[in-house]
Amino acid sequence: MFDSQEFAIIGGTGNHDLDAKVLHWINQWGGCHLKFHHLDMDIFSDGEDDFNIEGSENLTGRHVIVFQSMYNMRLMNQFLTLAWSAKTEHGAKSIIGVVPFYMYRRQDHPEKSEEIQRNLWLAHQMAANHVDKLILCDIHSLVTMKNCEKEGIEVWNVDPTQAYTSQIQVWAELARQEMREFYVHSPDLGSVARSLVLARALDAKLAVTPKHRLPTGEVEIIKDTGLIKRLCRQHKTKRIVVDEDLVGATVVLCDDEISTGSTAKLNAQRLVKEIGVHEVLFYASHAVCTPGWKRVLVKGNAFTRIFLGNTIPRGYEKATGGKIIEVDLSLEIARQLFLVMHQAVA
Repeated sequence: MFDSQEFAIIGGTGNHDLDAKVLHWINQWGGCHLKFHHLDMDIFSDGEDDFNIEGSENLTGRHVIVFQSMYNMRLMNQFLTLAWSAKTEHGAKSIIGVVPFYMYRRQDHPEKSEEIQRNLWLAHQMAANHVDKLILCDIHSLVTMKNCEKEGIEVWNVDPTQAYTSQIQVWAELARQEMREFYVHSPDLGSVARSLVLARALDAKLAVTPKHRLPTGEVEIIKDTGLIKRLCRQHKTKRIVVDEDLVGATVVLCDDEISTGSTAKLNAQRLVKEIGVHEVLFYASHAVCTPGWKRVLVKGNAFTRIFLGNTIPRGYEKATGGKIIEVDLSLEIARQLFLVMHQAVA
């Protein structure tokens, strides 16, 4: 076991409930009593942040773990400031970032010369502010991982599949009990790898809707009979099928995040109306939930059940009275952090 005296814990204000659950698991497994350093939060009269780390003298010579879900600019700057201060001002031995939700996850296209690569920029800022190791969760694409590695940061992406499997397994069993097929559905080619992990965990086949976005912004479904065979070879499986096989089935649609909800709703409606599936479930790890999302996702009645992860707190205004099942991802995040902590002191 590691010596808890080698670590110090700082939690940003982005998602303290999740951070506390992760730390609970770490303390249980490590037989220790690590606690968060209190942040003395205030704002200067001109509107600038005035937060300080109480007990900062205890950061010196320790591996400092900084928790933060970055779902706005203020929280991103707060994380970078805390990491910089712990290392530069207080002499931390190293900085381990635990960032369940990551800013600029979609601005990761180097081929778009007209767009600033903010994903790469943030990785650079992480390194510049002394982040040595970084734990992410269900990141949008591997580009983020590569950008962090390019900047010299060791990075891990937590796979939340096990948390969702425990919730969705009963629906797979119910479908089979009622003599229906059960499938996982990938709404596009970019989601195949993520969806296939869930399909394997549920012992289900994976259906794919290959499509691409036209210059007009419209989405066109790709008609390519050889594509499924190529996907099977690429992912070393024989369990990928076309949408037409889904007639009368229960289908779970999965994605890394939910924003407006419109894409998920349209996919579900197409599966029901055009393909003839029996029902659609939906899960996403990150509840971005932009204005109007409940009207589209919840009140649209496209899904039998919706499962959302807790990497971003929804609060009362985004609560749904039990219509959405919140899935706790703290155990999966804690597993990875526990291993990284052991690596840090090995």
